[in-house]
Amino acid sequence: MWAPTCPSPLQQLLGTAAAAQQAEKLSAFLLQVPIRPENLRLVQQATQQKEPAEALRTTLVSLLSLPEYQLA
Repeated sequence: MWAPTCPSPLQQLLGTAAAAQQAEKLSAFLLQVPIRPENLRLVQQATQQKEPAEALRTTLVSLLSLPEYQLA
């Protein structure tokens, strides 16, 4: 089985960011306008106490569900 030798774009974007900073980094990448603080808190709350892979999946779905992304 072939294994990629270079990191994925998400791995490059997030680097060694702490779990609490992942939502902020992803929102800066995905959204054309800065995320509102209350929306950032909601996204971060949704990912608390989850495994890293599930937290990343939940963060992405949450960000893609925001009106700021939908209207862009």
